[in-house]
Amino acid sequence: MKVLLSLVLAFLITGGSVVAKASDSESSRKSLRGIAAIEVVVENPSKDALDLGLTEEKLQTDVELRLRKAQIKVGRPALPQTFPGIDWLETYVNAIATLYVRVSVMKHGDADFTPGCIRLPVHAIVIEVELYQPVQLLRDSNVKPLASTWSTTFWGFMSSERSIRESVADQVDEFINAYLSVNPK
Repeated sequence: MKVLLSLVLAFLITGGSVVAKASDSESSRKSLRGIAAIEVVVENPSKDALDLGLTEEKLQTDVELRLRKAQIKVGRPALPQTFPGIDWLETYVNAIATLYVRVSVMKHGDADFTPGCIRLPVHAIVIEVELYQPVQLLRDSNVKPLASTWSTTFWGFMSSERSIRESVADQVDEFINAYLSVNPK
């Protein structure tokens, strides 16, 4: 609720807009079926994000914790003690899925949120959560590039680290819901 209130106030004060877009279709959800473990990679936050106290470590912990609470295994599949051969190695590499989280923050200015003129900084925010995994080209089965198979993007205005972290959690929850819809526990 506080995130929504922050977005509405920022929208009214700055004349900006708030838009959310997701690539969460039936086909993108199907691409999540059978993923055994997910590696989480968080892009280094910008200077404006760091100024708010938003760090890579906090975001990494937040995302991994949410996945674990949903009983989604975090990390790479375990390597065997002995090397089982090149076929196994290719299977191992192709089994790795990476959830990539990017939070872009840019200070937009200050805004008065109350009649008492409490000035709060307003930041333009873009949150992207994408799942990357190896895919195979139909025209050449030997080519297996890494591709984004599921994604969600959020744009908005916020004034605090907490509201940004809550919005990241909302985007990760979208991924969790998509993942669990094709990988029921």
